[in-house]
Amino acid sequence: MIVPNDTFKNHPDVVVTELDDKEAVLLHLETKNYYTLNDTGVRIWQLLCAGLSISEIIKKIDNEYEMTSESSEESVLRLVQNLLAERLLTRI
Repeated sequence: MIVPNDTFKNHPDVVVTELDDKEAVLLHLETKNYYTLNDTGVRIWQLLCAGLSISEIIKKIDNEYEMTSESSEESVLRLVQNLLAERLLTRI
């Protein structure tokens, strides 16, 4: 379960390449699986790696993308859950 004060960092076996301001590719060296992130996903990833909490990230995404709080929360939580499931993130 993800709570508002949770913080994360990228898994040590994950290599990230930002292709431009709108996309990134994540490669998990252990599993050899790769994943792509769209512009919102890239921004969430950057904020996660900067050590911001889930609640801080939701607020930033809400402001930067002019989304409703509910929509921002849903987007952030869905992505974090997927990243955790694929072992791309580690809880701090």
